[in-house]
Amino acid sequence: MKIGIAGAFSSGKTTLAKEVSAYLPDYKLDINSERELADTLGFDFNHHTPVEKEKYQRYLLQKTTQTATENENLITDTPLQVLLWYSENQQLRLLTQQAMINLYDVLIFLPPELDIKDDGVRNIDKQYQEEVDDLIKNACLLTYRKNKNMILERITWDFNERLVDTMKAIKNFKKGNIKRNFDITEYKESFNF
Repeated sequence: MKIGIAGAFSSGKTTLAKEVSAYLPDYKLDINSERELADTLGFDFNHHTPVEKEKYQRYLLQKTTQTATENENLITDTPLQVLLWYSENQQLRLLTQQAMINLYDVLIFLPPELDIKDDGVRNIDKQYQEEVDDLIKNACLLTYRKNKNMILERITWDFNERLVDTMKAIKNFKKGNIKRNFDITEYKESFNF
């Protein structure tokens, strides 16, 4: 099973991925730290650097699809849906959209409920975080609409409840209980990637 944890920056993706992996030790944990990747690729991570974002997206698209292909059991904090915000390049966005449709069995979406921590790499602009959140919500919804064999859950509240609800979604998928009750009314009907 492939589990993707999606959300804007500072939504708790990495924390939740690590917590879930403690309960699923046979799963590959794929963590893509923005701080480490920005340092590796040699640029600051913010919304004013489109060339660097495209470089970052190409790198993550290749790395993420390779990791997902090589590992039958996977937990990642950077599913392809997250990659859509890194580039203005329409060709890269189209490639990302095509690749993301059937890649994950369980997709967990985390809205940005946490305070943004200024770590020198992450953008601390709350409005930008909300723009990113909107794009990722719509990408998750698009994936959900096109893949009838996956579970999409919007997980909120505190960390303990997030973990419990995420493990319930995983358990439901393992049992073959793929429910189609995700509330799509709060999301946009058009997908302008």
